[in-house]
Amino acid sequence: MLDDHRWTNHEWDGICCLLAEIDSTCIAANPVLIPTPTAYKSKKQDDPDTPGWWEATTGSDSEQFWAAMDREIMDLVKRKTWSMVPRSKPKQLGKQVVPGTWAFKKKQLPCGTFRKHKARFCVRGDLQKISNKKMQEAMDASEVLTEKEIKESLDTCSPVVSWVTVRLMMIFGLLLSLQSKSIDFSNAFVQAELESPVFLEIPQGYESKETGDMVLELHRSLYGQIEAPKLWCEKLKNGMEAQNFKTSELDPCLFISKKMVCVS
Repeated sequence: MLDDHRWTNHEWDGICCLLAEIDSTCIAANPVLIPTPTAYKSKKQDDPDTPGWWEATTGSDSEQFWAAMDREIMDLVKRKTWSMVPRSKPKQLGKQVVPGTWAFKKKQLPCGTFRKHKARFCVRGDLQKISNKKMQEAMDASEVLTEKEIKESLDTCSPVVSWVTVRLMMIFGLLLSLQSKSIDFSNAFVQAELESPVFLEIPQGYESKETGDMVLELHRSLYGQIEAPKLWCEKLKNGMEAQNFKTSELDPCLFISKKMVCVS
């Protein structure tokens, strides 16, 4: 019986991956369905550089990962990403309280040398309820929508730069001896403000008596949130246009000014 067996982390990974496989099959048969907590966790290969919650918080690198979690929380608080509110507030507004999740990574340099321990707090976007009327009606009627209809209904898609554009800019750079520079935005999605309130559970590992029956009201988007890529894209586009860049008619991720070209 189950009580007589002590499950190892490796065995639990296998069980969770099997359950995720079953869920993936069900969702593929009916794409209108939104993944439920039975998704358990995404499929995960045995990668020591990408540990799960228990491996990260109780393993040999637990001290470093807890420190990375502290840095992440402090950075989000510094950016005024959220405020703590009573759980009664989302209930009064008829809003869902979405769970969050932690993503861990042992980051390395291109040469393979260890760089740092990274912890990122994310929204469980797969559990966010759909507010779009068309999508909700389709779900209620058990109708199957095409992938295109789902994307159009959600209106959360963000454009992705074309590889043709990337190659073209690299060729221009070589032919014209142009200088190039790459930019990595820290917590990029958090820089975009939300259009409507989203409520989130207290991050795992940071619950206390003080947090009690409190939840987080997000003021800025977080990774994993359904609409986060779209909001960040709009934030970047507005910022580039404010700096006199023009968006290319051929690629919305190509911004051109008199002295500079930017690919996002």
